Amino acid sequence: LVSIIMPSYNTAKFIDETVSSVLKQTYTNWELIIVDDCSTDNTDEVIEKYLSDPRIKYLKNEKNSGAAITRNYALREAKGRWIAFLDSDDLWTKDKLEKQISFMEDNGYSFSYTNYIEIDEESRPNGRSVSGPCKVSKLLMRSYCWPGCLTVMYDAQKVGLIQIADIKKNNDYAMWLKVCQKATCYLLEENLASMNGAIDNVMSMSITHAIRNTTIDGEKIENGQMLGLVNGSIDCVADSTLECIEMLSDKMTDAAFITVFYGADVSEDLAKKAEEIIASKAIDAEIVVISGGQPLYEFIISIE
Repeated sequence: LVSIIMPSYNTAKFIDETVSSVLKQTYTNWELIIVDDCSTDNTDEVIEKYLSDPRIKYLKNEKNSGAAITRNYALREAKGRWIAFLDSDDLWTKDKLEKQISFMEDNGYSFSYTNYIEIDEESRPNGRSVSGPCKVSKLLMRSYCWPGCLTVMYDAQKVGLIQIADIKKNNDYAMWLKVCQKATCYLLEENLASMNGAIDNVMSMSITHAIRNTTIDGEKIENGQMLGLVNGSIDCVADSTLECIEMLSDKMTDAAFITVFYGADVSEDLAKKAEEIIASKAIDAEIVVISGGQPLYEFIISIE
């Protein structure tokens, strides 16, 4: 059984199509838990026609509480082994659940996410596709909220019940940080969802999207250039990976950090040289070297 967690707040304009995308799933063993956060529009009226389906539960907060509390409520009600998330203005492709469950079962994964595209208010693609690393470790997750909320699925048998603090922004990120304590996150590299990017989505948009599209402040990072990031903050742009690592590592203390680079000059030999530079600085670090938005080489150094 897949438990689909759907918070809603004043999304009557979109939630009809969102629920329809769940009903169209080729994988049919699911329950949809909608928790409404005291909407003031006609969400009740839109949802009413779906309540004859016993798989759909429609619950309400007693007072407007925000996305974190709303998700927590839905998670406590979930009965499924698999937990999936879909905000009430986003969409899934009809084979999203089927493909993602197969991906996880075939590989023995307990936590995964997929690529997704962005759409406007009329559900038209805007040409933007969002991806991330093929493997997101606990340390790498601390740097970015890589998974789009609408794409995440985890195994509750492995992870257990997740409840997060009442934070108003990036509460989905807080959830993934907790899940990552129990399981590494893996990417199913296929667009299986659509995020409504035209409104203030329940999931906060972050600088990660600019990074994934190899742009910063509207300026495209040229092919071959390296974008260096430390704990989610852009720190430098260099003409080579080694130059970028040198620039960053000179600034680092012995605290753990994460650096992500984008560019073209990636090779195993180069990555080994990068490893030597970091090791010489006695830094505990995880580095992912990325070209065109996909990880090509990953290594971890642990300095006791």
